[in-house]
Amino acid sequence: MRQAGPRKKTGRLVNIIVPFKLDSTRCARKNVREFHDGKSLLDIAIENLKKGNHNIYLVHADSKEIFDITEKHEVNHIIVNNTSNMWSEVVVDLTDRLLEAFDENELICLWQCVIPLFWVHNKIEDFFSFAEHVFLNEDNRYKNIESVIPVYPFKDYLVDRHIQGVNFSPGSWHVPSQNLPELYYITPICVSTPTVYKKYKYSYSPNSIIWVAKGPYVDIDTEEEFKTAQTLWKASIG
Repeated sequence: MRQAGPRKKTGRLVNIIVPFKLDSTRCARKNVREFHDGKSLLDIAIENLKKGNHNIYLVHADSKEIFDITEKHEVNHIIVNNTSNMWSEVVVDLTDRLLEAFDENELICLWQCVIPLFWVHNKIEDFFSFAEHVFLNEDNRYKNIESVIPVYPFKDYLVDRHIQGVNFSPGSWHVPSQNLPELYYITPICVSTPTVYKKYKYSYSPNSIIWVAKGPYVDIDTEEEFKTAQTLWKASIG
């Protein structure tokens, strides 16, 4: 069984950590059950991530079934003991494991496999290239940046429970949707370093920069979202 072990020595290469659980409260076994053509969300993510020259680590609790998945994909693994549904609790345990496995300033990409439509409309190397540019180039614009996060544009009208506009002023004068303030869906993905995890006990920093992704955004948490993503996936790949 592969441990968090030797890494490729080719500069500040992005190390990809993929946390996942076998089961989920709102969408049973969403990561490992069939999503399309016999492949799960985890299968699809790993297959795409392995196309690049990166180090991939599955982050999981100690389980024979999960170790079998790790062996199947021939990737490394990092074991965490905390299996809580609360990310704020898991990340404390994960921080310790990352500091054991990596140097404090190595680039780490946290990748959750619940946004499969990313693969249809984006090239991950474009995202990684931008992240490496931010971290590795001596560009004063980025000197205080500690993490890079993919986001998706949000262009719609928001109201609160009292039908008061959140991002617009209701009335005949309201702006067209293309002129709404720039808002974004944040993804469960980011590039940062173990230092960020140690400092903030979180996967990204308040000092972050965004990378704008393309295509529709579905973050799979529920059965309905799983089915929606399946439909969009099938429509996109033909």
